[in-house]
Amino acid sequence: MGEEFVERGFDALDSILGPHASHRVELRRDATDSFAVSISTLDPLGDLLSKEDVLPLLPVGSTWQTAIGWRSFYGVPFRRQTKLHLALGAEGILRHATRGAYPIAKVFLFEFAKPPVSALCELANNLYQTPTDTNEATSTYGVVTGKARVPEDHAEVEAWILRRAAAAYKAGEQLLFRTLLLSGDEICSPPILRRIGLSAGNERSPLVFKEVLFATVPCIRGSFHLRAKAQLWTCGSANRDEP
Repeated sequence: MGEEFVERGFDALDSILGPHASHRVELRRDATDSFAVSISTLDPLGDLLSKEDVLPLLPVGSTWQTAIGWRSFYGVPFRRQTKLHLALGAEGILRHATRGAYPIAKVFLFEFAKPPVSALCELANNLYQTPTDTNEATSTYGVVTGKARVPEDHAEVEAWILRRAAAAYKAGEQLLFRTLLLSGDEICSPPILRRIGLSAGNERSPLVFKEVLFATVPCIRGSFHLRAKAQLWTCGSANRDEP
């Protein structure tokens, strides 16, 4: 069931965001049970990218066991040479046939100046929609604590974050978002430390962001190391009471 849920999210991402992207990047396991990164140029005028160009956009972490069957959509502004781009993707955690767990990912790349705002809202509606949902969301920052105990119950939070990410990118804001933190290692240096020039140790230089919007759930957050929990605290809390 977990793998099916993850793949449904990947399929939605592919069909809704894929047609607007310049590149597609995938992280899977190959026939030799090793991680394999594939890069496809979707725009005939798109640049050729190397593995080194896209590695900072892929999942980072070493402890995935508590997140098996869960997925996360994410947006990562990044700079390549002198140009600012936006990576929008999804990652999921699958159970390994013989040991532990491992991540897979699918990522689409865009010009930061031309974000696929409507497609992000369409993706949100595809995941979760109620009569009160609106695509006229406002930018929101911080950390949302979800209540889901199983992956399927987190869809409302996924859609809520995607709508606010769309609003942020429409306004030209450099937001790093994740609809769910699947590992404590995914928390980049929080804004409060970046503003005073202090790195938290896992910051990746190509990433360019001024604000963050994350979600967590207790059953995964409980496995985070102490420094990750401290980093989350500095990010503040996001208010979900707004319309």
